[in-house]
Amino acid sequence: MRVRSGAACLRRRRAGGEPVKARRRKAVTLKRRNVPKVTRSRPSSVGGKDKKIALLTRERDEALEQQTSTAIENTRLLNELRQHTDDLSESLQQQTATADVLKVISRSTFDLRTVLDTLTESAARLCAADKGNIFQRDGDLYRLAANYGFSPQAEQYMAEHPMRLDRGSVTGRVALEGRAIHIPDVLVDPEYRATGHQAGAGYRTILGVPLYGHVP
Repeated sequence: MRVRSGAACLRRRRAGGEPVKARRRKAVTLKRRNVPKVTRSRPSSVGGKDKKIALLTRERDEALEQQTSTAIENTRLLNELRQHTDDLSESLQQQTATADVLKVISRSTFDLRTVLDTLTESAARLCAADKGNIFQRDGDLYRLAANYGFSPQAEQYMAEHPMRLDRGSVTGRVALEGRAIHIPDVLVDPEYRATGHQAGAGYRTILGVPLYGHVP
């Protein structure tokens, strides 16, 4: 590459208009050299962000795991407390029912009907039931001996229609099998035939328990 001086590039004109030739001419040759490039770099922040996100995610997961574990433990303790409270409440109810029966026995001149009525009421309340009765064996029949919660009409019907020793009623099944019998719905039980008792009392679910005068 050649560069001419500025004086050489200017053309002068004489008075007559002819150009004046430059007296000196200077040429400079510039060689192209490998000039190192100056670059500026900054450390990449992508990897740092990924590590920070991973750390925050791990901390979040650990916190959630700890909260879940704490919640499960609290639920377990609460259930145990409720179970313990229910056991104490049931035990207290049983003791209260027993005390009521014994109180009636001590105050009465051995009036069996009064004692049985109190026992029936206590048993019904322990079972969270609104009705209860006791049938006493008389030969092959079971006659009404005590009653709680039934209307006078239902009580009269039960007194006039004793239970038979068969599977048509919960009383008959308890007598035959000698154990507690639970019928969830008497209206759909294929063997239940004490429909008059059910219609008069209006029950659907029934529980029967044997009551022994002595341990067999």
